[in-house]
Amino acid sequence: QLSRRMFTENQNLEDQTPEEQAFYEFIFTFFKENKVEIASAINKPFPLLMGLRDRGFISEQKYENYEEACSNRVPVQNVVYRVLCELEKTFDKTVLDALFSNTNLKAYPDLLEICRSFQNVIYDNFYHEAINEEETKEMFHLQVPHQLESSEHSLPQMNNVRALEETSSLLPNE
Repeated sequence: QLSRRMFTENQNLEDQTPEEQAFYEFIFTFFKENKVEIASAINKPFPLLMGLRDRGFISEQKYENYEEACSNRVPVQNVVYRVLCELEKTFDKTVLDALFSNTNLKAYPDLLEICRSFQNVIYDNFYHEAINEEETKEMFHLQVPHQLESSEHSLPQMNNVRALEETSSLLPNE
């Protein structure tokens, strides 16, 4: 059931290798476990809520409800946590693309550290033994915006989760 939710319209359960299924289940679990940290990094509704609405992750009605809650002095972090719980119900890899977009990383600098933790656990659990870090950077084709980069040796920003999907064939076989 969890795996079925994570497939796009041009993929189905039969097309997924066990490694791909494990990869997406791992990402989903890591997302669920880090909702509080993600919500804590968001301190204002713009641009996150508008971006999620514009990309169709939340309806106009839900967007208005979330905006109203923020206007009524409900802490933004609480509202964002509710949004993340809603995203969890229909989670797929595009949620992370939207969440860790360049716009959001610029608006919420604390989100960058969470993005890097996603990168690190993916690298450590799926790519570390298969390829080295330089090959990983080359395959991901992802870059941290220069103003947000805090160290030369960190993994690139995960603002294109589809690039990770393309590398799933390199996962080590068990």
